[in-house]
Amino acid sequence: MSMLRINPLTAALLLTEYVELGKDDWVIQNAGNSGVGRSVIAFAKEFGLRSVSLVRRPELVDELKSAGADVVLVDGPDVVKQVAAATGKAKIKLGIDGVGGESSHSVASCLASNTKMVVYGGVSGKPAAMSPLNIIFKQMTLEGFWLGFPRFRDAHEKLAAHTRTAERLIAEGKLHVPVAGVYSLEQATQAMAHAQKGGKVLLKPN
Repeated sequence: MSMLRINPLTAALLLTEYVELGKDDWVIQNAGNSGVGRSVIAFAKEFGLRSVSLVRRPELVDELKSAGADVVLVDGPDVVKQVAAATGKAKIKLGIDGVGGESSHSVASCLASNTKMVVYGGVSGKPAAMSPLNIIFKQMTLEGFWLGFPRFRDAHEKLAAHTRTAERLIAEGKLHVPVAGVYSLEQATQAMAHAQKGGKVLLKPN
């Protein structure tokens, strides 16, 4: 619940504010195992959308499918062909990128023409990569997301509605983000070291 107004709201806005999507439309994301990624899976299911999640480790595939993802694939050189096969060559309208680098290229290469890729993070530390051929011939656009943008920060009714949905999904067990560790404020140094190794780390006041 301490993360309620960050990752779930990010996911809800990514799915509703950039591309007009209808029932059974497809979206694709990387960082499927992240807090945002798991929230995207849950909200996509809630909104009647179908999702593809790219991950880095094969042991995450079954776990994310159990969480509601329609397709989960390990990112790699042949992932575009794998996505096409798994989705029946569906026209994927929205790409969500939280990684950067070659993973951005994977997501963008799976999108249909006249679509959009939205970047909300870059955990790889590398610039988001898109082929100029996708931009030119597919008329694909790249846009950024930040929860602090005024258009989101001031949308109080919209944020409240998404928060209520997130609360319900958590209560129903449809949205769960694993926590790697919880530390006291006095253990902030250890918490930072843990967070840099990966996983969701929380600080708990005494």
